[in-house]
Amino acid sequence: PILIGLTLVGGSYSLPASAVEGNDVLPSDVPYMVYLKDAHCSGTLIAPKTVLTAHHCIGSGAQKGNHAYLLHSGSQEVDENGRIPNPGIKVKIVEAYTADHIFEPSNGIGRDEFDDIAIVELESMPEGVTFLPVANQSIPLGAEVFP
Repeated sequence: PILIGLTLVGGSYSLPASAVEGNDVLPSDVPYMVYLKDAHCSGTLIAPKTVLTAHHCIGSGAQKGNHAYLLHSGSQEVDENGRIPNPGIKVKIVEAYTADHIFEPSNGIGRDEFDDIAIVELESMPEGVTFLPVANQSIPLGAEVFP
């Protein structure tokens, strides 16, 4: 259930040319999205101060001490270069957790091809920020799972 949300949401919002087959949306359309600027990655708020992202984002900049941007209050305007100058509220990352115990590849395939999931803990959760709750029941095949 978690991966479905990230898959659907992860391609929804991105700075220009970063998403593969994504759709352009405004920050207000996806208030639970997080931009991990130092890693050039996105994530999804799944609980207060808790961001679901990809494991490879941790090694490339989504680390303790760096910052995440909560997009819900970001600018709706795009500058002359097609970029969003105000990506939202800046919040410090206080911890990053990777899933290194879910699956142990035994066929010679590297670990980096599996378990590409991580949790980032934020220092604070500004008032009014929404999160996308993780499904707590099975989801029918083909169901629309985001609000």
